[in-house]
Amino acid sequence: MRNRKKIFKVFLALLGCLFITRLALAQGSAVGNVAINYMEAKADESAGLVNVSAYASVTGKDGLPVLGLNSDNFEVLEDGITVPDVSVEQAQDPMTVIFVLDTSGSMAAAGPDGILALDAAKVAAVSFIQSLAPEDQVAVYHFDDEVYLQQDLTLDHNAAINSINALTWKDFGGTCLYDAAMKAVKTAAGVPKGRRAIILLTDGVDEKSGGKPGEMCSIHTLNDVIDEATTSTTKVPIFAIGFGKDIDEQELLRLSSRTGGRGQAAPDSTQLNTMFNTIAALLRNQYRLRWQTQTTSGEHSVVVR
Repeated sequence: MRNRKKIFKVFLALLGCLFITRLALAQGSAVGNVAINYMEAKADESAGLVNVSAYASVTGKDGLPVLGLNSDNFEVLEDGITVPDVSVEQAQDPMTVIFVLDTSGSMAAAGPDGILALDAAKVAAVSFIQSLAPEDQVAVYHFDDEVYLQQDLTLDHNAAINSINALTWKDFGGTCLYDAAMKAVKTAAGVPKGRRAIILLTDGVDEKSGGKPGEMCSIHTLNDVIDEATTSTTKVPIFAIGFGKDIDEQELLRLSSRTGGRGQAAPDSTQLNTMFNTIAALLRNQYRLRWQTQTTSGEHSVVVR
């Protein structure tokens, strides 16, 4: 039986306590990966404790969620010491989902099925929104050589769907990928609490239209986005989707893995609906792990098995 390891850092500071989830371990033939998507903590001043919640997705080797797990299937270690009395339940609390969609000129290209890439992205995003619970809120950004807020955070799913259906591509538009991701992260940081996720879709790399080869469109870099998405006050997973021959798959996968999301890549736009459905399934089937700690101020590590 072989362990598959997913390494990432989650920074969460509250009342002087800093938790770092350094490692999530998946064990057993049926489990392929464990990812901590989000963590939060709240002080219980009367008891002198901190209540910690960690939202985790567990996938099999087929990439699909593993269902039906309970507290017997998880172990949490804080600074190398097993945490007693960890409760595990399926997460039911509302989500905030922020879409960040590429509308550069290349999104006007047709896939092997004859459907334009942007149209395929619209269908996939709309289907995702239709799967959300009424209390989940949605925002929509799109980007070419600029970043636009198409729909601010709303519980009106029809409004979000209409905003997506209204998207058009920009002829010869560049790809300000990381500036768009940064905007979404800052919007997520403004949400007081609860589950959150950014879904970022592109068919290219960050570059100017008509610029010098390799000249970036964005002011921000990949590392800037990762740093912002993993700060003590933000922590938001980015689920990056890339398709086509022009993407930088390694960068997109790094962006997702470092922030607690999941990256996916495909050769063309025909797989977009499947990839969006995979993310929807992961978010719908997250586990919420809860425990109390007497952790003092300073830096501490958390390991989830």
